[in-house]
Amino acid sequence: MENYSFHNGCAHLCAGLCCGLSALAAGYAIAVVGDVMVRANYHQPDLFVPMVLILIFAEALGLYGLIVTALSAFYLRRLPLMEIVLTFLLLRLLS
Repeated sequence: MENYSFHNGCAHLCAGLCCGLSALAAGYAIAVVGDVMVRANYHQPDLFVPMVLILIFAEALGLYGLIVTALSAFYLRRLPLMEIVLTFLLLRLLS
């Protein structure tokens, strides 16, 4: 623990927050879409395929968060390159 710097602690905290918040956002999106689309599917059965596609894209939010977490947690030594990669992934996630 002597080599564990403040910088590494902040990076691990941010990695944990990224994973947790992306999983929370994915779960919320799945819950909202699932509730609304199941009710709409009762009235119009043709909405089943769009419902599944929207749920897949909602799950991708959690997967992107996990990827960003893994990159930021395991490659702390290569910080300049990782800043570029993380910025690209975050912009990709927000768009």
